[in-house]
Amino acid sequence: MAPSRPQVTAAVCAYNEAGSIGQLLETLLERDAGSFDELIAVSSGSSDGTDEIIAGFAARYPKLVAVREPERRGKASAVNEALARASGELVLLIDGDCLPAEGCLQALLACFQDERVGGAGSRNVVVNGDAGVVARASAAMWEMHHKVCLSRPVLGGDIIAFRRVVESIPAGAVNDDYVIEAALRSRGYRIAYAAEARVLMRAPETARDFLRQRRRIHAGFRAETRRGLVKATQDPRLAARAAFDLVRREPRRAAAVAALLALELAARVSVVADALAGRSAYYSAWEPAPTTKGRLPEYDSRERAP
Repeated sequence: MAPSRPQVTAAVCAYNEAGSIGQLLETLLERDAGSFDELIAVSSGSSDGTDEIIAGFAARYPKLVAVREPERRGKASAVNEALARASGELVLLIDGDCLPAEGCLQALLACFQDERVGGAGSRNVVVNGDAGVVARASAAMWEMHHKVCLSRPVLGGDIIAFRRVVESIPAGAVNDDYVIEAALRSRGYRIAYAAEARVLMRAPETARDFLRQRRRIHAGFRAETRRGLVKATQDPRLAARAAFDLVRREPRRAAAVAALLALELAARVSVVADALAGRSAYYSAWEPAPTTKGRLPEYDSRERAP
């Protein structure tokens, strides 16, 4: 008889995701329900109908537990709320504005057949990469992320999986996935990359939205780097190697990589300016990027990203 799989908790963290949360919950509770034992959906101070959509699903699906935070205190608070309620040995942490492709969750969970693995990252697939210069730059960034992870896995992507040996993360943490990765590595676990675990997501389509996202992310990494922690995808040598390889294989993407470099430089300069001016508190509860929101297209499971 085949051994039973570990207990799995899936957790969705959402803030004003009325445009996509129904599609995500339906996919998880209908197509992927066999991959987890409980689903916890935490809505943090939502005001656009997200709470009502989650409550409607919870009324129909006993596996779903709806949690409402009256005030928005940042993603770290929502993650901690989910971890406090989780009973699974493994946790699938899922962003509220993404959609797992068919087989994604199974590919992530398969990584834990190796007892040395403490966490597994997924591969983001940009669905709107043809929506302008910024979207193409964002798509190039995620392709570079993929190339780095093939040799130096990180706990990244819009869906991550990890052993529930991490009971909470610091309040106000910006990059929750990296904080969890660092905690797992400190306990002697290794990180795996499930390249076949594809996650559909929308990239920013405007420079404003791109900088809104990356400014916050780089602020979080700046704090971690000062404590001696450096994520592989933040290593400039690995990023340069991935960019060179991408352009060598696909010369037509040279302009997108150049745009990405300019946007990333602007984001990092903004972070330094914020630090000098003493602006940092808003990073824990950031304003979403509107062009990254909305229903995602159906995904053909036979499709293979390059």
